[in-house]
Amino acid sequence: GKSTLVDEAGITAATAGCREVRTHCVDYAQVQREAPVGRFITALAGLSPVGDTVSRLRSVVRAACERLGQCDASVLLLDALDIPLVDEERAHLSRYTANQLQASRAALLADWVRADAMENPLLLVFEDLHWASDDVFELLEHLSKTEGPQQFTVLATSRPGLTLPDACTALRQALTELELGPLASQDARKLALLLSEGRRQPWAV
Repeated sequence: GKSTLVDEAGITAATAGCREVRTHCVDYAQVQREAPVGRFITALAGLSPVGDTVSRLRSVVRAACERLGQCDASVLLLDALDIPLVDEERAHLSRYTANQLQASRAALLADWVRADAMENPLLLVFEDLHWASDDVFELLEHLSKTEGPQQFTVLATSRPGLTLPDACTALRQALTELELGPLASQDARKLALLLSEGRRQPWAV
């Protein structure tokens, strides 16, 4: 299925020296949307959304923005990480409308991806795009606008029938769609046999 394809792509990318940045667009435990952009930020930074301290998250995000020459914009990413902001940061954030905040954050993250990819090629994985929020599509749209040679690849999985937002014109043009059909019965049997390590299984199950 989709997860198998993603896993195989990750193995191939690692073999080729690429770093994988994986993001889920749905919380399987609660079957509700989570904060995929926040998870993308922590994955891109090589951090854990649980194990790393707020000060560590702040430090890494600020360093990344400084490297891009956009230190003041770090508040855009801190907000997506649900990190408590100081008064000065909240004041800076209040200058943006909701749409401006989403677009500016996506543009900043796209710049971060391009900068990192120049040092080490990246495989960006977005799983279950049919659950994606608008800010995820905004990020993918900005990534699709990359000009010239790029050192990153985006792999997204979705259920059939995904409809992209009207604003995603660059993403629509850059997209290569691969439709996965159901396994033939013979292939399904081979897969089940492989997973069971040769043990006999009731094939009707």
